[in-house]
Amino acid sequence: MKFHSTLLGSVLLASLASAASAAPANASPSLSGMQTASVAVDINEYEAIEKAIGLYIEGGRQGKSSVMKPAFHASAVMYGGPGESVEGGPIKGLFEYIDSHPAAPDLNAHITNIEVQNQVAFARIESDNWNGARYSDMFLLVKDNGSWKILTKVFHHYDADGLNR
Repeated sequence: MKFHSTLLGSVLLASLASAASAAPANASPSLSGMQTASVAVDINEYEAIEKAIGLYIEGGRQGKSSVMKPAFHASAVMYGGPGESVEGGPIKGLFEYIDSHPAAPDLNAHITNIEVQNQVAFARIESDNWNGARYSDMFLLVKDNGSWKILTKVFHHYDADGLNR
């Protein structure tokens, strides 16, 4: 229950902050006029998020969902696919895939971005050679009972030649 009230509180605060700086009703929407508040984030938060993402990556390398499961929230979902196709649902689909396919010991993955705002965060990774495939993954994370958990995984699976079609 704490997760839901904390998340709701974060959404309400973000909505209030957005409303306070909103443009007049007749203004056209534009990203160029948006401003974001700069909030100091403790380096430990980034390291904890890196650890959660690292569990996901290591689970892929070992081919064991049991390694990556602790990184995911119990209600996590996953969506994505190759090209313009999108498939997804509960994160158990990822776990089943990992356990039924070979390990990817040569997986090369790098975190390219982490953004933190209070109890929510965004992370992106680029992965090469996940059993010969290339992926872009974007994660939404929540801090639940003091631990960062992946709530949403959205991915793009590139064609065999690495091109986006």
